Parts: sequence; C-alpha cells; structure tokens
Amino acid sequence: VVTAKLADASVTTAKLVNGNVTSDKIADGTIATADLADSAVNSAKILDGAVTTSDIADGTILTNDLAASSVDINKLVAAVQQALNPVGTVVAFAGDTAPAGWMLCNGSSISRATYSALYAVVANRFGSADASNFNVPDFRGRFLRGRDGGAARDEDRNSRTAMASGGATGDAVGSIQDDQYRSHNHSYLDIYFSENGGTGTSFVNGQGSHSSDTDNEPWEVSRTGGSSGGNETRPENANVNYIIKY
Repeated sequence: VVTAKLADASVTTAKLVNGNVTSDKIADGTIATADLADSAVNSAKILDGAVTTSDIADGTILTNDLAASSVDINKLVAAVQQALNPVGTVVAFAGDTAPAGWMLCNGSSISRATYSALYAVVANRFGSADASNFNVPDFRGRFLRGRDGGAARDEDRNSRTAMASGGATGDAVGSIQDDQYRSHNHSYLDIYFSENGGTGTSFVNGQGSHSSDTDNEPWEVSRTGGSSGGNETRPENANVNYIIKY
C-alpha cells in the first residue's frame, strides 16, 4: 500500500495503532502547525534539547506561555548582565567594595583558572606574576586614555611601558605613560651693565655666565624665578573606584 493508493483522509487517527507512526516515517516539513490540534504537542512529547533557540520564531513565546518558576531568575539576570556589561567591561564605581561579579581595578594577581572568562579577554596585558596567574588592571590614581590605534594623537605611543611585569607595551591596551610637560620655551630680555657704567641693553640668554652674579658684575645672565604650583600637573578631578567585570 503506497500513498497514491490511499484516498485523502482515508487514514484517520483511529486506524493507527499507538506507536505505528514514528518520527523517521514522517518526512521533514510534512506536518505543519495547522495539522496539530490545540495542545496536541506538550512538554512531555518533546525530547530534551529537541527545540533550540533557532527553532523558535521571534515573539512566539509570551509571558503567559511560561509556567511559574520555569525560567531560572539567576540565569536570566546573568544573561542580562552579560548583554549589558560583557566580561572585561571597566566602569567608574562610587563604592569602596566591588559588587558581585566585579572586582576593583587595583592590580591584584588572580588565578587564570578561577577567572578564566576574564583571562580570555585581558590575558597578560596588565601584567602576570607567573604562568598560573594574571593581573587585573591597576587604575588607582590614574587617568584613562583611549588607545591611539593609528589616529596619531598619542605622539609617544611607541614608547609606552608595561603597567606591571609581563604587561603590554607600545600602542596596546594596558600600557602606561608617566606624567610629562609638553616641550616649550619662553622668550625674555636680560639686562647687563657695562664695565664703564653705560646704559642697560639686552642680549640673548646664554651668552655669558658667572658663578656669583650680582648687579655689580659686568654681566647679568641666567636667572631663575621663584617656584609656583603644587606636586603635579592635573585637571580638576574627583575620586572614584574603577571596577572590572569578570
């Protein structure tokens, strides 16, 4: 008996012994949604793992389709956190203790095995004590700067040094620079008195010098003004803790 010898609708459910029709006897795509009675397919009839994300059309599962407690809230929270803040994300934090899933960017050495997801992102760019551990970034007291990446805005990008032993150097994430003034000069006039008491005039600094120069000496040369300012060059700022997602 082949399909061509069966009249339409001649084979009904009542004529089929339970278990007679198995999955391998049904061609792919021959059973459409319209062929299934409401509630005919339930969870008990679906093998674990048989339905994947790609099998579910967008918007087909609504809140009222989910049984109470069927969605693990911890997995949901973790999925949302990962989507919003992937591992390796660094943010400014106003507290003293990092929240769950985060740690302070204080240069600590941590286990590659325990924090494998974070190590897969940052590797040894912030330093590494040995083959089993790696460092989280140390951003204490530091300003963050975007990597040059070919923009030619960081003129000293190639001389950047490692944050800690084994860390990244040059134009790479994790490298550091010391503080520095941009090279510049100031022009000024200096006055000397001639040996014959002539009137004052000007000359370029550096043409003469004297170890104990005073107004009674023939030349008035290199002078140093009084110091002003503080211990460092900095913009107005406020303290925060930087934390990293692991």
